[in-house]
Amino acid sequence: MTLVIQCYHVPPPRFTAHKVDSASFRCGDSTFRFAVPPRSAIINFVRCSFFAPATAAVAAQMFRVHAVSESPKHVDTRREFIRGSSLLIAGALPSSASATRSAPQGSPAGIARKSALKIGLVGCGFRGVAAATHLLGLSSHQGAGRAKALSEFAGMECELTLSALADIFPDRLQQALRCLRGRYAGSTNVPLEHRFVGFDGFRRLLEKDLDLVILATPPVFRPLHLEEAVGAGKHIYAEMPLAVDVPGVRRMLAASERAEQQGLAIRVGLGRRRNAGFQHTLEQLRTGAVGRIQTIDVGWYGSAPQQPEQPASIARSLDRGTAHPTRSPLEQQLRNWTQVARFSGSEIVERHVRDLDAINCILQSHPLCVRAVHENSNSCIEYTYADGAKVRSQRLSPEACKGGKNASLIAKGNAGWCDIVAGKIFNVENQLIECASSSLIPPADLLADPLADLLTAIATGQNLNDLQFACESTQTALMGRMAAQSTRPLNWDECLHCNSVLSDAEQLESLGDRPLG
Repeated sequence: MTLVIQCYHVPPPRFTAHKVDSASFRCGDSTFRFAVPPRSAIINFVRCSFFAPATAAVAAQMFRVHAVSESPKHVDTRREFIRGSSLLIAGALPSSASATRSAPQGSPAGIARKSALKIGLVGCGFRGVAAATHLLGLSSHQGAGRAKALSEFAGMECELTLSALADIFPDRLQQALRCLRGRYAGSTNVPLEHRFVGFDGFRRLLEKDLDLVILATPPVFRPLHLEEAVGAGKHIYAEMPLAVDVPGVRRMLAASERAEQQGLAIRVGLGRRRNAGFQHTLEQLRTGAVGRIQTIDVGWYGSAPQQPEQPASIARSLDRGTAHPTRSPLEQQLRNWTQVARFSGSEIVERHVRDLDAINCILQSHPLCVRAVHENSNSCIEYTYADGAKVRSQRLSPEACKGGKNASLIAKGNAGWCDIVAGKIFNVENQLIECASSSLIPPADLLADPLADLLTAIATGQNLNDLQFACESTQTALMGRMAAQSTRPLNWDECLHCNSVLSDAEQLESLGDRPLG
């Protein structure tokens, strides 16, 4: 048997001499050949901006025919993170039935033989609707070439159907349903008995016959919801961040181990890491385009935090408030959760975690320590990594965010510097020496490729689990918040052993199907 895989291949300009049009190897009685087609004949099956050996590695890893790993430095660091957490995971295992519930018979393995995938959406806000919109847009009957290529390769006609919705607010659920029906009427089939309102609506949704669930509620609920989804044997797309406190991260690591055992595919919303433009720039940095990276300056957009007074108890928080006569303080906070630290994890966690994930990817490690730095009227969070590199994180001013710019990532080395967001590399004389193609620069929306890769994993049985490095990035962001509240530097290990709980999702979930709004 011969399998031909066509790959998106953009060789860096400085390495065109190394371009390889095809490569092949044998595994048992099968021959695998990797062909790089001309740009006009691209089938967006695998997106890769490295040169050919890396392209082969990605495809080989996808079909589990050859052991290909990341660089040893990054793998060792991740192993240390997991090993350092292993003693804590036992205490993070939930006592609920979801921890011991077995996956429905045939749930993961049987999906590859199904003619349609059923999707459930938990959290009907902007991010949840955006993820559902992109997934439905990949459905073959909508004419999306990428999903059609995936379905044909897997020997199946992959049609996606949104089958269930859950949210604590009835109006949000109805708005999401109208929006998705208006755009993908043929792919949205959510009968009344599959619409769940209330804090326990997610659990009733998970009882339905679904293949994939989107978890897009406020981050405070993410550990609980993901644990239950893994226990129900569902494939998962989860938004970032994964938790609002360190105990939540440990729960996620425990759920990751169970998901691996069940063969579930889990994709986390870290689009920058997988964008072709970022991968192209990353390859240049790792080959020494700016020399040894010494500092990375990070600017992120954030509005002034507005945290309403926290109620003394859940019961009291259900009383109607004065700011909005028809809404309780709890409802007001949940509707504006990005401004409430106990639901979002704080600004540095909720808004900054994706940038910190990109930095961990560049430096192939997590930080060793962190401290808050106050200079004159400015303050920032300074991370220190194993090789001595410093990362300075600071909120952008409103003036710096004009023109739609909401992030800045500048890496400086001893041989030049790089604007990571723009994909531009300069030498020490500030002369442009490298620039990613404009078609590779990250768009405002980075969902399409990660979601398509998730469908690939489900259809082919590929082992896909983002939770480990996503937990590492969430922990990095939590360290920044902890340092901002501390008067001394903090190291990675002491932060990882922190047992402080910012908010108790189980207490909120105990409200059951009591609707808000």
